Amino acid sequence: MTVLGAILLDNERIDDAATLTPADFYRPNHREIFAAMQALSAKNEPIDPVTLATELGGHEHDEPIRQAMSVVPFANRIHWGAKEVLKASEARALITAAQDAMEKAYERDMDAAMGIVSKIGMGDRTATRLVRADQLAPRGLRALEAEQAAYKAGHVSGVPTGLWDVDSLLAGLKPQDYAILAARPSMGKTSLALEIALNAAKAGFPGFIASLEMSAEKLFTRALSLLSDIPISHLRRDQDDHGQPLDADKVTEASTAFMDLPLYIEDSGAQRPAYIRSIARQVRRKSKAEMGLIVVDHLNIAVADAKGQNRNHDLTEISAAMKALAKDIGWPVLALCQLSRKCEERTDKRPMLSDLRESGALEQDADIVMGLYREAYYNDHAENPHKAELIVLKNRDGECRTIPLHWDGRKTKFSDWSSI
Repeated sequence: MTVLGAILLDNERIDDAATLTPADFYRPNHREIFAAMQALSAKNEPIDPVTLATELGGHEHDEPIRQAMSVVPFANRIHWGAKEVLKASEARALITAAQDAMEKAYERDMDAAMGIVSKIGMGDRTATRLVRADQLAPRGLRALEAEQAAYKAGHVSGVPTGLWDVDSLLAGLKPQDYAILAARPSMGKTSLALEIALNAAKAGFPGFIASLEMSAEKLFTRALSLLSDIPISHLRRDQDDHGQPLDADKVTEASTAFMDLPLYIEDSGAQRPAYIRSIARQVRRKSKAEMGLIVVDHLNIAVADAKGQNRNHDLTEISAAMKALAKDIGWPVLALCQLSRKCEERTDKRPMLSDLRESGALEQDADIVMGLYREAYYNDHAENPHKAELIVLKNRDGECRTIPLHWDGRKTKFSDWSSI
């Protein structure tokens, strides 16, 4: 009644209730009155008892309108009223969602239950973030100064990848970034993503890896190789190429170092975005960290929450969900993606944006797109079989260029080319 009365007193106040919808009001007649007010405002017509009665097609709302006008001595109370209406509406939605999730859980429909739970607080409502230029400038300057200070101190403003040339270009993976790492199969994208997650965790940034393809145990073996600097084949045989036993202390130290990392891995297959979002929220709560990293390996085998007509549609929905996940959690999301075979039909097989498989939404949604390329993958006689290229194909916040990396296949390890 406060909201409706304020609008009747001052029609321009309807803009102060822009975050509300008719469904947010509990009483049906209040919903109808607010909907009529929005309709009149859209037509640039005055909002008063007479025009409302005409818009509503009758006089059964006359009494609620009179009551609303009588309880609002000042139109500026609409800010308080809109906030209260919104809080009550969200509380009702939460209660309904919890009841629906409970019902699905009793029916053992766990996918549906998890989907409902993950969407609690993730509605389509967009809170206004309107800011005037003179308000934005001081805030923007403070953010820029923080980035400059971090750069001068040798740090990055986001989550570090641990690769100097990459961090120098991107300044790390920044809050709410949606980054895509794309490559053909067996090019090393899982290895690079794991290495980035490990480097971030060693720097104190928690990581969550949603591994849809590789088991957690295999990821651990790769991590152990990276941390101990022992080739994977040696770890599996427990001896080196000369038959000598491995240094047990070195393996134990690496294993202990891994155990101390704030890293979480979920390796169930065919994961849905709603499930990934739910687990990511749990990780964020457990870690109590403002900044961390989410890795999704990989988009092409994820399952859409609501299956569409074709894979292109599904991948569009999955990509949009990953973008929303980054914004919701506040952590950057690094999503892996397979490139189409089109790149292998060209003489120059380096990845291009058009090679992203199945959906143009990936290119559109992502803040950063990186393509991974190794000439030795295609050419057994490559001049340098250890050279790899990380090609930044899209970068909303900076330039796009190719970053050379060193590849050690025995340890599935990438390093700065300049440091070798």
